[in-house]
Amino acid sequence: MNASVAGRNLVGLAAALGLLGGAAVLLGPVAARPASRHRAATAPAFAQDSGARRGRPAVPATAMQLGSRLMVQAASACATTEFSGEQSVRWWGPAGVTTDVIEVWHQPGGQLMTGRPADAPRSTPAGLAAADQDAMGITEQQLALLQDNFVTIYAGRGTADGRPARIVQLWRPGGGLAAIFWLDDATGLPLRRQLFGTEGGLVSDTEFTSLQVGGLRSSAQPEPAGGGDPGLNQPEHSLIPLGWSQVAALRSAGWPLPRLLAGSLILVAAHQMPSAQGRVVELTYSDGLSVISLFLQRGDLPDQLGDWHSASLAGRRLYVSDADDRILAWSAHGYVYSMIADAPRPTVARAVAGLPQDRAFGLFARIGRGLRRLVSWANPFR
Repeated sequence: MNASVAGRNLVGLAAALGLLGGAAVLLGPVAARPASRHRAATAPAFAQDSGARRGRPAVPATAMQLGSRLMVQAASACATTEFSGEQSVRWWGPAGVTTDVIEVWHQPGGQLMTGRPADAPRSTPAGLAAADQDAMGITEQQLALLQDNFVTIYAGRGTADGRPARIVQLWRPGGGLAAIFWLDDATGLPLRRQLFGTEGGLVSDTEFTSLQVGGLRSSAQPEPAGGGDPGLNQPEHSLIPLGWSQVAALRSAGWPLPRLLAGSLILVAAHQMPSAQGRVVELTYSDGLSVISLFLQRGDLPDQLGDWHSASLAGRRLYVSDADDRILAWSAHGYVYSMIADAPRPTVARAVAGLPQDRAFGLFARIGRGLRRLVSWANPFR
């Protein structure tokens, strides 16, 4: 989604999301993370009580208040600070660890823009590079979702990208660590974010490897993420924001446009894209950390799917185009569903299980080719 719908700059993915340290030792074991230059945080010695036994530490109210205040300051910094730099993105999935590098830059009042450095190493296949969803930032909309869905705790101090930082943990209300942010002491900007699945494993780790604050020039703007596919720059591929009344009208016309996915992911933005094959509707769902983009189009799917392969998820047959099942497609009741997920695998499985599906399945190839670029344009947290 664009900034006017979403309320500017989070970034992609979110980041949104759009995270750890010695505090993790204090709170109990978490998934092992790769060795890095980041110093462990020094966290207060929280007492163990019934809250801790449920998987969340018992902490003073002041620690939660400070954590909440730091996240508010981080969202403000993401909107008002001029900065640029490179972010390293690592994703843990069924295929192992994939890595990517994103170049980001932001000017006050503008969107968080992303690109790929020309010399960036990649372990993901061509065309599946990290998109805006994978970039790290916090928008006002994301902040509101985080406040609604997670318990925020200040967990001590540490460093990231060689800069002093304060560490904030986000816990699920029923227990379980959801995310850890390192927030820059000097600016409040998020320097690092780790996301954890519902079973406790590390899902992704995004961090600045270089950050420059202020002094940006328009000539420093990198090429957009997704590369230079000229076909995706044509007017027929432009995304048009949909208001909620328009979404309601589409529902009344029979379009299956759910308000919730996987229980806690709410619809935060909607777009449509005209094409020669008919209207494509794009819906974006988030809880503030996870982001799922769902594309729908009327029609049937061809049998030949190019590089996509069949798979099973949540007992459903569908197609995937990457080894980690983050880009999915299937058909149901006269509609083609295509999904891009920056979310833990169990969350994706629940989302898929809650959506319709037919016995037959396939992929609308032209839509699949452009999904990554479309999501970067429609990112609700920019």
